[in-house]
Amino acid sequence: DGIALPPVDLTCNAASGSGSGGPVLTVDPPNVTLGTPVEVTGGTANATVELANGGMTGSLTTTSIQIVDAAVPGAANDWTFTQDGQCPLQPCALGPTQKLNIRLTFNPSGFNARPATLLVNYTDPDGSKQASIALDGDGVGAAVQLIGAPSLDFGVVPISTQAMQLTFKLQNLGNRTTSVALSATPKDPFLFSMDLPMLDPGETTVTVGCFSATEIDATTTLRITGPDLPTQLSVPLHCDVRNTQLTTNPTSLSLGELRVGTTVSPVTVTADRVG
Repeated sequence: DGIALPPVDLTCNAASGSGSGGPVLTVDPPNVTLGTPVEVTGGTANATVELANGGMTGSLTTTSIQIVDAAVPGAANDWTFTQDGQCPLQPCALGPTQKLNIRLTFNPSGFNARPATLLVNYTDPDGSKQASIALDGDGVGAAVQLIGAPSLDFGVVPISTQAMQLTFKLQNLGNRTTSVALSATPKDPFLFSMDLPMLDPGETTVTVGCFSATEIDATTTLRITGPDLPTQLSVPLHCDVRNTQLTTNPTSLSLGELRVGTTVSPVTVTADRVG
């Protein structure tokens, strides 16, 4: 009695809820990052987010779960989910230690980063709340197209003469390399590489020539196929190879000495195509 005691500071650490040990939503993992890019055509990747009530007492209720766009418009549509564990559907009441699994599937519809956000709306004794989980995935692939609508016409080409080479361009719209093959039936007299080097993202120039040792007026279609082309691409080709060499008869003229004012009789020269 009569002895004054010094003041004592008291600190209380409590989880989210109505008191110490009350309900608290835990998210594992807090964010989802898919380390390996997924093929845009036919590829998928999966991940799981575990929601749990990490409190000692009381319950919380998830009321809705949705996936929304982050930095790329429309990328949320690449992500879908199902749920299992404590509840197959929303809303879902979670008591202490009870869990709800969100099974995510990533099916990219575009190349490069396809981020989205998983939003979990829930209530606990403190009111309505929201948890936000970042979803990061990348789409990878290749998509090849012709630039413009090329049609290569070499016109008339002299026999046994290499025509001026003509070109067209292919564009790989994706973010990885791919390959294509070229074919034509009939192939002669056209000259082109049957297999192109790997097409990097961006533009690639394709060169076509025309050569024949005999006369031929050829029209064909250059077909372009590859693993990343759902349908073949086509380039019309035309080349008219002709014998354009001429002979003359006589092969030379000698008019001799002519005096000024003298009338000279006409001389006929005949020109014929060889062959």
